[in-house]
Amino acid sequence: MQIEPCIPPDWPGYEITYRYGSATYRVAVKNGGLRTLMVDGRTVSAVDIELTDDGQQHEVQLTITARQREERGHAAS
Repeated sequence: MQIEPCIPPDWPGYEITYRYGSATYRVAVKNGGLRTLMVDGRTVSAVDIELTDDGQQHEVQLTITARQREERGHAAS
């Protein structure tokens, strides 16, 4: 799974729940701070998140910076 959000700067973020087989992935995207991607409490540097059909609930948190929002907005123009 890849997450490439493009959200308005005035949004604090959003959350989704994604089911993959018997597993559940709770994904939270937040505006502000340093760019970080965490999966189950661990910081990851990969772009792709490997999904596992293991019957567990997984937490994914992506924080994006203002610069990333601007770059995504310019790329879409």
